Amino acid sequence: MSLVPALLGTLASVGAPVVEVGDHDPPQPIELRWDAPSSCPSSDAVRDEIATLLARSRNQGEAVRAEATVVPDGEAFRLRLSVVTRSGRDERSIRDPSCEPLAHATALVVATLMDPIAVSNHIEALTPADTLPREPPPSSLPEPPSTPPSSTETPPPRVTASDRRDDAPAPSPSPRTGVRPSLRLEGFVGAAIVPPVDGGLAFAVGMTRPQLRLELGAAYAVPQSRAHPVLADVGLQLQAFSGQARGCWVPATGAWEFPLCLAGEVGAMVARGQGSAVQNPTNELSLQLAALAEAHVAWRATERFALWLGAQGVLNLARPSFTVGTLAPFFTAPVGGGRAKLGIELRFP
Repeated sequence: MSLVPALLGTLASVGAPVVEVGDHDPPQPIELRWDAPSSCPSSDAVRDEIATLLARSRNQGEAVRAEATVVPDGEAFRLRLSVVTRSGRDERSIRDPSCEPLAHATALVVATLMDPIAVSNHIEALTPADTLPREPPPSSLPEPPSTPPSSTETPPPRVTASDRRDDAPAPSPSPRTGVRPSLRLEGFVGAAIVPPVDGGLAFAVGMTRPQLRLELGAAYAVPQSRAHPVLADVGLQLQAFSGQARGCWVPATGAWEFPLCLAGEVGAMVARGQGSAVQNPTNELSLQLAALAEAHVAWRATERFALWLGAQGVLNLARPSFTVGTLAPFFTAPVGGGRAKLGIELRFP
């Protein structure tokens, strides 16, 4: 049993305190505001009980300011107690079917914060007879059997005043641990395939769980034109299609996530000759293969929608190269580059 319930029970049943109530004032300065229904003990009764608890005090203790409010709460009463000392503020909320134990609790808390040693000495000085209730509490239960209970029986749990406190914060909901599918659409712009600037659209289907994300997606780089560096009216129109596989580590704080990803990209670059000097142009394909490193910031606007902003580094492992007719090659994809990305994501339950 904890100390506070034991002290509350002792104070509630004291029949003959060591010092007569009213003969001693608390040696410590105290401001007490007691606001309770008329059926509850009075403010003077609470003050007298504090004086009794501090009768053995040998020092001035610590000044306190206490505000206690008792209000009906259903078929019971609720105490809101705030005690301010030099050490800080102590706030409690206690519920009990009767108002009198709440008055005892107020006196005990205030006196303990003022001089805990004096309160402990007062309790230890009480004789066993003082600690016993004068009359047994009424009970409609039958008398217990004279024989001891079987050793296999478990005694019922003891309910104390601390069990009636319901002001403890509710446990926070556990984070999601299941896998959630997602769908993201994004646009990108940069210089990675067809410099100086290329851009396009991409989408990705993902499976997400805390701190881990796996995705499959596709990207399309819109057509870009490149002119021959020497010959007039000769050029190429270039576009690219690719598939992507991506794995991400996703640290997060609050509504913000910071996916760090590695990805592979495989696809094809399509080139078509253009210009008045190019006759019978055809489409030519060349393998595109790249490794990607990405860093993102994602903000969960709601449980199902998130906004993405990211940067992507591209390393072209297979560099497409094209010619026009019998001319020497005049376009080869760069070694790599970078892109900026902006997207919106839909997450499913």
